Amino acid sequence: MPVVDIKKDVQNRLVDLKMVVVTHEPFQDVEKESMHATPCVVDYEQNPAIIGQNSYNFRQAVSPQYTIPLDIRDVKTALDFLRVAISTRDRVLLQKCIESLDNQLNPQNVLTIYSSLGDCEKSRTENFRPSAPPFSEQDQRDSTEWIPKLLGDIRHNCLLEIDKNADYILQNKDILNLSYPDILNILQRDTLQVSCEAIVYKTVFNWTIAECQRRSQNFANLSPRDKKEVLQNLAFAPRYGLMTKSEFMSRNIQALDGPRYSGILDETEWRYIKFYLKEKSKGRPVNPLNHKMSSPRIIGNIKPVDLSSRSRNIRKNEISFEKRASDSSQCSRKTFFEKCLINLFTCWSFIFD
Repeated sequence: MPVVDIKKDVQNRLVDLKMVVVTHEPFQDVEKESMHATPCVVDYEQNPAIIGQNSYNFRQAVSPQYTIPLDIRDVKTALDFLRVAISTRDRVLLQKCIESLDNQLNPQNVLTIYSSLGDCEKSRTENFRPSAPPFSEQDQRDSTEWIPKLLGDIRHNCLLEIDKNADYILQNKDILNLSYPDILNILQRDTLQVSCEAIVYKTVFNWTIAECQRRSQNFANLSPRDKKEVLQNLAFAPRYGLMTKSEFMSRNIQALDGPRYSGILDETEWRYIKFYLKEKSKGRPVNPLNHKMSSPRIIGNIKPVDLSSRSRNIRKNEISFEKRASDSSQCSRKTFFEKCLINLFTCWSFIFD
């Protein structure tokens, strides 16, 4: 690719290029330096941009092109742009990236997007260093508050997509690469639409093994205290109280050690759950388990945030469905009252005739 003089030629050449170039090194001097950084090239069909990690040069190169629609057509490119938008605190580009990610969101890529958002948020909070103190406390809030708000909106839509396709997504190997907060946030959801809690238990078991491998540990050889340190609240994510007693006490569940034998629960915990299941099976009153372990999961009615045409259509369809259901309910009630009234008049006429 020919050397491009950022100051003189980039605005003229941007329209003619047919790729996006993301540079990983900042430009030292816009006046004198040419673009010698080794770029990461992502194939792209139209409306390119040349992006440096330096905020000033990024804005000089890209801002004039906001008059041209930016059409990001793949998830990897959108995530690359997202990271640059966060580091440069460019609100317009961040909104474009989030719109693209939301529009492409599906069960196959939702874990990639969801985990990357967590990494971006963590990196933002750890690495952000203001170049100068804000003039006021309000300025400090306004300068960055919109970033977690936008990231929170797309994370919300990701979680709704996971809820609806829980069986498929929980058996995807990519879920084992999630961080502890991310996987806990998914598995603790009341609206996670799993066909059985054994799938959740299997996910917890496999994630724990993978996490131990990342720590160069062997889960089977860990002490009970060390196991608790790895698992933390994830041990209580499966709703054990929704299992049958035989399922909970079985030696194997889907080719894995069952909850009683895996070491995920200590003896006090599994004995208390066993007692709950025994009393429940006999129809006796028993106190619910802690950590919502006996609470049924529900089908949520929360709508996605309107971020793209995809989420907009989902909201529209859900609102339309709710309206039809409401109209049908009102019609049923009206029909019921009409029948009662007709029957009343019939009886009245029969009596006085």
